[in-house]
Amino acid sequence: MDNRKLDKEIIDKILLRVVKSDDVEFLYSISNNEELMKIFCDDKSSLEEWINYFHMWQQDDDEEVYIIIRKSDNKYLGWTGINGLLSEEKIVWIKMIALLPEFWGKGYGYTTINKLKDIINENGFNKVRLWTDKCNKRSQECYFNNGFKIIDEQESLVGTLNIPRERLLMEYTYRENR
Repeated sequence: MDNRKLDKEIIDKILLRVVKSDDVEFLYSISNNEELMKIFCDDKSSLEEWINYFHMWQQDDDEEVYIIIRKSDNKYLGWTGINGLLSEEKIVWIKMIALLPEFWGKGYGYTTINKLKDIINENGFNKVRLWTDKCNKRSQECYFNNGFKIIDEQESLVGTLNIPRERLLMEYTYRENR
């Protein structure tokens, strides 16, 4: 797929909006999606847990969490979050991108990352990093198409189930010196 064509077709069709209290039910719902739970090695979560997460995010200046919304019908497609906003090294981490499975392979992940990179760049950061599972080829392709490169590899415990996984550390660099 030609990414320039994808940009023109989709980039203006989604919105990243900071999470509000009204979004907690959606976050709870998506977190309990069976396919996503397998990918993220997570166990079922409760609505109360997501209410607590929301309140923690509201008080954490180092982190920002967004709902991914299709503009044409205000359909919630997923959520994403970044942290490291107070980093002296000017490195921000994409901590999560979770799209509902019916939106996989349609350019929404690519566009979400692109929009996150724009937000991060506008705030003067030098680099964006993320961890991904070595076996998650679909996500890796999306990250590579957004200019990320692999900078490290290691095994770590993933998700609330603490499943050991081979992980890749990926990085996107805006400019070496800002």
